Amino acid sequence: VSQTTLDMLALPSTRKRLGEGRSMETILHSFGYSLQFLRDQVADVKEEAMTAMPEGVANHPAWTIGHLVFTC
Repeated sequence: VSQTTLDMLALPSTRKRLGEGRSMETILHSFGYSLQFLRDQVADVKEEAMTAMPEGVANHPAWTIGHLVFTC
């Protein structure tokens, strides 16, 4: 991904708050940290448990994780 594309993804308010040169770097670092944290949390969860429907819960863990990934 080009720097121009990354710059377009940064919100103007974020660029102003973090400084023009550091805004995307800071955002990407945050996303990378969050992704690794999520991987660590589910590393020992068996695949069948990710799609099992817990009683009293509307969605299985894989759906919830997918929803978070695509909406954040």
